Amino acid sequence: MQSVDRAVGILKLLAAHGEGLTLAAVAAETRLLPQTAQSLLRTLEVHELVVQGGRGRPYRLGPGLLTLARKWMAGGAAVAAAAPVEELAARIHEYVVLAELKGRSVVPLVERQVDQPLMTRPVVAGPDRVHVTATGKVLLAGLDEPLRGQLVSQLSLARHGPRSITDRARLLRHLDGVAGKGFAVCLEEASPHVAAMAVPVRDAGGSVRAALGIWLPLVRFSPPRRRQLLNELRRTAR
Repeated sequence: MQSVDRAVGILKLLAAHGEGLTLAAVAAETRLLPQTAQSLLRTLEVHELVVQGGRGRPYRLGPGLLTLARKWMAGGAAVAAAAPVEELAARIHEYVVLAELKGRSVVPLVERQVDQPLMTRPVVAGPDRVHVTATGKVLLAGLDEPLRGQLVSQLSLARHGPRSITDRARLLRHLDGVAGKGFAVCLEEASPHVAAMAVPVRDAGGSVRAALGIWLPLVRFSPPRRRQLLNELRRTAR
């Protein structure tokens, strides 16, 4: 327990000295023996909580702290987004998901399923499913064109449903259309008799940060209801 307190003390000390501190300075400021301070700093360095530019150079806070902060903020964002997702699912009585792009995979942040006489089992989009899901298409379409092309070139473009797009040039043209329209629709692309729709969730600067989507049986996706669901998605994503 004492070593944890000392390690936290070192982190707080380095946070107050952006230019960094040498081992001798850390030991003096914390009133620790140099050997003890060095042992704690080495442990923190293994976890990238502190970094040292080279032997004898000052220690500074490391990127591991930023990674932890980002994960904490992402968790808070997911909690904040849960209520709107639940409200949307309750209004439309369909499965709703809020997802983001991690590498070549679509990762759900919040998802809600509702009871229906006829239900579908949502497919979690891995690297081989990004191109057949509405959320995946929206997230791909939200990338800059060079990055979009690079990522699409890395996809296997496997066929999962009777209407899956398996040609790269055709998929890129399709994604251009998604970017222009501001929403994506999938009809039997991930699975037979299943439909999906998604819209982008943008940050204050207009960049696409996530996708808000629905997944439902094709029989409940008539053109009139399609328009209603699109309006509901856009209203929630704002």
